[in-house]
Amino acid sequence: MRALMLLLAFVSFLSCSKKNKDGEGRGCAETPYIAPQAYSFPAWHPNGQIFVFNYVPISGIEMSPCRGPMYKFKSDSVGFYSLNKDRTGLTRIMERVFRNATWSPDGSKLAYQEGSRIFMIPFTGSGFDTAARKLVVQDYSMSPYSFFNASSDSIYFRSSPVGASNQSTLYKVALDGTEKSRIKTAEFYDISFGSDKRFYYLIANREIWSMDQNGQDEKKEVAVETNNSEQRRNPQYYDGHIYFISGSKLMRSGSNVPVVDNYVMDFAVSRQGEILYSQFQYQVSESNKQNGVLWIMNADGSNKRQLTFNNF
Repeated sequence: MRALMLLLAFVSFLSCSKKNKDGEGRGCAETPYIAPQAYSFPAWHPNGQIFVFNYVPISGIEMSPCRGPMYKFKSDSVGFYSLNKDRTGLTRIMERVFRNATWSPDGSKLAYQEGSRIFMIPFTGSGFDTAARKLVVQDYSMSPYSFFNASSDSIYFRSSPVGASNQSTLYKVALDGTEKSRIKTAEFYDISFGSDKRFYYLIANREIWSMDQNGQDEKKEVAVETNNSEQRRNPQYYDGHIYFISGSKLMRSGSNVPVVDNYVMDFAVSRQGEILYSQFQYQVSESNKQNGVLWIMNADGSNKRQLTFNNF
């Protein structure tokens, strides 16, 4: 739901509308304003030197008589971008935004989800061949989170049919759309595939579990803390630890101390042990111009520094 809200937020800024000539209801529409996040859904290339992300360039703040301060943004620059870790090479790949883009482990391909379809584009090492974009698979019950297998020749995706209780099915499909096979049907959420060739996922009670690439050898990895009702999401594996968002904090398995203590929306861990993350507050304020930018740090939480900027 949070992903959908952010992706829809910048499609159009909701405007004020008069209910009647007398301004009944203060003349404002009932639909709430949802601020767009400038940088979202980062994904590292396997070399740890380049990453992709959604970008909504914020150009300023304006006051709305209905909803107070609102972000202005450069609509002609919104899109899906790549950037080098040294802040060079900012490139718009496509004029659309996507959720949960994923790289092949060999670094030669990028897959992304657009509605009920997964597309793939080649990466040459210096750029993306968008003209060679191809459809991998379409599934009208597709859920967020798709990713390549360890050998870069197949893609995993999750399907959750409406009305099928809380069960989801994890599938594997070849890059040409053939050889679709079921791996497992169960109640799981926010699934990822680690460098150790295991799936990591949440179950209904918010525990984090793992299983091997065949859907077997299930293990409970992170228990639920007593008296902690925070929602969890986005478990990711790196070097024997599982990183995940709890409430709005970035946590690491084996420790009760947050790696980042508040407002975390997205994060991605590189193979080299660096974490990209964003901190975002829905409240728009002139005093928080760097809201929603990307930060970078070591996997242990050290050496935090701002990587991208809002320039207004």
